[in-house]
Amino acid sequence: MPRWYSGLGRSMLAYTLLYPSANIVQQSYALKKSHSEKSLDWPQAGRFMLYGGLFHSVLSHTWMFAATKWIPGADPKALALKVIADQIIFAPAALSSFYIGLTALEFKSTDEIYHEWRTKMPKTWAVSRTKNTVKPA
Repeated sequence: MPRWYSGLGRSMLAYTLLYPSANIVQQSYALKKSHSEKSLDWPQAGRFMLYGGLFHSVLSHTWMFAATKWIPGADPKALALKVIADQIIFAPAALSSFYIGLTALEFKSTDEIYHEWRTKMPKTWAVSRTKNTVKPA
């Protein structure tokens, strides 16, 4: 069995559980904060489960495998290069797949998918870059 597959099943299981769990927590918080009488959107949680378990897990697993091969080592220089590569290469791809994938799972049109990606992805990437920046102590 190729090394790439090593741990993929665990990754898929983890994302199958984490993505819908996070969505349910987010929905619960939003409903409680708005004092809404609505109930949880279980189909939405199901879409998060499908996306997380079948797509994002494989994408993340593949990225980690590739990044480790391209930038070997665990010294501070290698770790800094991995963080930079992660923010410049992987983050835009992962965020794009997130918005495109989840919107497509709602059976929206290509124009709606593009609009969702165009309005949300750049803002999310900008926030993730500023919040995850390594700052000197």
